[in-house]
Amino acid sequence: MKTTILFIFAIMLGLSSAQNLFISSAQNLFISEVAEGSSNNKYFEIFNPTASDIDLAGYAFATVSNAPTTPGVYEYWNDFIMGATIAAGDVYVVCHPSADAIIQAECDQIYSYLSNGDDGLCLTQGDEVEYFIQDCVGDFNGDPGSGWDVAGETEATKDHTLVRKSNVIGGNGGYWGASSGTSADDSEWIVLGNNDWTNLGYHNLVMVTEINVDASSITVGSLYIGGGDTGDAQAFPMVDNGDGIWTANVTFSQLPGYYIVLNSPTHAYDWGTKEVLTGLPCGDPLNYNDRTMTLDDYYNGYKNITFGNCCPAQFCVTGGSLYAYPVVKINVDASNIAVGTVGTLYIGGGATGDAQAFQMDDNGDGIWTANVTFRVSRTFFGDYTALGLYTILNNASSAYDWGKKENLTGLPCGDPGNNNDRTMTLADYDNGYKNITFGNCQLHGPCYTDCVKLRECYNTAPCSCGSTNLTCISYKTAFDAVPCCA
Repeated sequence: MKTTILFIFAIMLGLSSAQNLFISSAQNLFISEVAEGSSNNKYFEIFNPTASDIDLAGYAFATVSNAPTTPGVYEYWNDFIMGATIAAGDVYVVCHPSADAIIQAECDQIYSYLSNGDDGLCLTQGDEVEYFIQDCVGDFNGDPGSGWDVAGETEATKDHTLVRKSNVIGGNGGYWGASSGTSADDSEWIVLGNNDWTNLGYHNLVMVTEINVDASSITVGSLYIGGGDTGDAQAFPMVDNGDGIWTANVTFSQLPGYYIVLNSPTHAYDWGTKEVLTGLPCGDPLNYNDRTMTLDDYYNGYKNITFGNCCPAQFCVTGGSLYAYPVVKINVDASNIAVGTVGTLYIGGGATGDAQAFQMDDNGDGIWTANVTFRVSRTFFGDYTALGLYTILNNASSAYDWGKKENLTGLPCGDPGNNNDRTMTLADYDNGYKNITFGNCQLHGPCYTDCVKLRECYNTAPCSCGSTNLTCISYKTAFDAVPCCA
């Protein structure tokens, strides 16, 4: 699969086959600031948004000078100094040795050949032959003139300081055009004036995620999100939606990050009112049994939980039925098969019912859709990972016509211990939908042809698509390394 990815992105970036470049899937280091000022007042800054220190051994910054000898290929490979690390939430600054004293005071490593505005710079991971592109300012494709345009500012990489916006949490993977943008709204960068170093030496990261808490099983005065990376015990007051679900938009300074739910704290340090997750898998015993907000949660845009346990919202109510009935929208790409003479696909089996449990609707574009209900025992949430099993059937003629089910034998999305059925996870439920392709493990094809559909299919954070769909595809790969099947 690496060979396929390399070929696709080598075409996109105009890379030489002499270098094995891969697009990074690591959501860690990125360039947070770069300055090209008067005289030798030049630097770039790398930010570590994670909760752990990162050793820079194995990282490097690759550069070109003006027009590269071979378009698409770096000219200079520059290692970081031995022993260099970036602490969690901190920055690492590379500056010109003759830069102003203000810059020198924050500088961790000197480098004499920083950009004059028209020299591409990329943060990489690997070695000179096989490496990942983490992030870039500019590119290796040719001399842009005096500099590259950024956020609608002409030649903004020259005689300006560029600061990464606080809601950007990862590098651009080498896709500079999608990162630089065409306006202040769609760019990942803020363009400051010449010799503006007010943000040097630190970077503010702001990540906001909606948290929905099911508190229907407890008596509530008021609920708060707090602790960990969010603040004190009253950091984020929650709003009662009137149905037992409480909601707040919560800001994290880093991800993964810790948080907890508190019931009616009377002051900022009233930790005795926090939910008790001791011994439960969603409580981290090394961090006061707080919950963890992951990058995937952030990409989804929200997190649904239940006060005091690890079930998603509206699952772990006390009393009443022994079963919960979550509903997930399933979209099936059947463009790779001939749907039977009756022309009907079904979702069935496992936790959904018989072979004709849920008849699917043809959207007219090869995608079939159904809202599928899973019958799940409330005691099933002991592992907190899945709702249950299901499969797709092509033109099943009766409730027990299992011969029409898709064949997933030997494929990773088929469970060999359960008739090679698929598994619907709690993460899928949190997303609200699942996009699949009949008979294989690929995500459905139309997601690759339209940027909006791509985001819907992959549940990524919104991206600036640029001028081609390929840019949008690149965002998916940079986010979580799921190979493109197009």
